[in-house]
Amino acid sequence: MTGSIRRRLPRGALPGLVVAGLLLRVPAAAAAVPPAAGDIHLAPFAGAQIAEDGSTIAGPAVGTAFGYAVANDVVIEPEVVFGHLSGDVGVFLTATANLLYYVDVGSRATPYFGGGLGVGNADGSEFFMHIGGGVDVATLGENTTLRLDVRVGFLTIDETNTTFRPGVFLVLPLR
Repeated sequence: MTGSIRRRLPRGALPGLVVAGLLLRVPAAAAAVPPAAGDIHLAPFAGAQIAEDGSTIAGPAVGTAFGYAVANDVVIEPEVVFGHLSGDVGVFLTATANLLYYVDVGSRATPYFGGGLGVGNADGSEFFMHIGGGVDVATLGENTTLRLDVRVGFLTIDETNTTFRPGVFLVLPLR
């Protein structure tokens, strides 16, 4: 029976079904609570990195972020990303200091936006910056959220290259 179900689902539909199942698991009263001053979290993530430097190259990206809420709704979040891009680039590493601002809308999904500055290393250490946003979704218990995130980055290797990184974070409260 599993084979017949697989043949009917479009390719790539399984991750979407898993996320939808997690969202449906949340009681209606649960809300993604924006960070309060003093909150600390760890946020491992996985996603993809897509770069444009005259041709499009792509590959997987994984990393982790460590966040500290300096005020209600405002988080400083250092982040390290490791990945692999096709073509001549190969392995890359970025390290950024990010500032995130959450918008409390009192729902299961709390939107945020932010940006970061740091360094990237593909062909050598270069300046890296990105902007982006997404939503934290209350899914996995008290204060543990699933963060759906998209970032656009700019890496200067000889010239400015644009990167696009969709990802999913698991935000784990430490305090």
